[in-house]
Amino acid sequence: MTLPLQSELNNWKLFANQRVNLNFLPVQNSQGLILLGPNGSGKTSILEAYYSLLTSKPWPGTKFNQSISFEANYFGLRSSDNQWFLNGQINPRGRVVTKWESPENQIQKPAVFWYQPNFNYWLGSSRADKLKILDMLIVMSGDSDYNRALAKLNQSIKGKQNLIKQCEINPEVDDIILNQLNNSIYEASKSIWSGRKKFFDKITCQIGDYGSMIETDLSSFAVRCQYSNISGYRSLIEIGLPSLPTATQWASIWNKELIMGQVLFGAHRDDFDFEIRRRSINTTLSRGEKRLFTFFVIELAIKSHRTINPEKSIIFLADDIFNELDTKRNLLLFDTIVNCVDFFLITSAQDIAGLEPWSTSIDTILV
Repeated sequence: MTLPLQSELNNWKLFANQRVNLNFLPVQNSQGLILLGPNGSGKTSILEAYYSLLTSKPWPGTKFNQSISFEANYFGLRSSDNQWFLNGQINPRGRVVTKWESPENQIQKPAVFWYQPNFNYWLGSSRADKLKILDMLIVMSGDSDYNRALAKLNQSIKGKQNLIKQCEINPEVDDIILNQLNNSIYEASKSIWSGRKKFFDKITCQIGDYGSMIETDLSSFAVRCQYSNISGYRSLIEIGLPSLPTATQWASIWNKELIMGQVLFGAHRDDFDFEIRRRSINTTLSRGEKRLFTFFVIELAIKSHRTINPEKSIIFLADDIFNELDTKRNLLLFDTIVNCVDFFLITSAQDIAGLEPWSTSIDTILV
């Protein structure tokens, strides 16, 4: 499925009877659109609804379901060539009813990559948010084993939590089951660590000139983990990790957090406690460099997904993007991202005039 350049908002309603009043910017030679308007103009609401209609999920990081207070809020997208349209309804509970329709057949849902400014360098986000973004990129880059390991880990952790709640029924049997669940958590975690390392090894092989941005001075680090038995006693396991040459290269990406340590391994999520021995970090990337690196990782994930799933269309969504892209270097790398997707929809509250390479290829159209 190829998404059209001139997508149109069809009978678009925001909450109550508010209407959209935005600049609608088609980008020449690209399958994409930019929504430009001030605060409160409805940009993010359009992006939220578009994402929800495509995925049947709420927009990540927003309280979308709490924003709906009126019945029958309809959202629609119709293409200029009338070959397909997408419509849906969001009820007061935030549940999305979607319908892909075309004159002849049902259209396959595309893969959707999203990008949000508050996640753009994973610095101010919580560890869980960092892992969520990292997991999403690895899964969408085509690692099916990683996806299965995540599912197994989550299932085992839920099983352990439920067992602990009922541990007084049969302590001896429960201890046996708990040990099995701990082993399952441990094995799934090792698979996840391996998948994350493989993903960053792939980055190392392809990052090229960007590798010179990162300079660190770290000693080798050791990792140990603990988990609880049914009585609350914490058992200690020394984890023998293989040589990780990429650890020192990526250590400063998240500002004094080792990417091959707590952030990458996900101590809390994996139900383990980790201890990292670290000597020093000499260089911390600037905000712009972190954004640059994040764009590179997203581009790599998109290209990997394209290679493995060539039949799947890719949509890239970004909110308030030009508010964050403050250097030409950021813009150039962002340009490579949108050029490798089928369709992008981005918003900005900031005028983008004068920002190359975009300013020379944009005509303003008022909706």
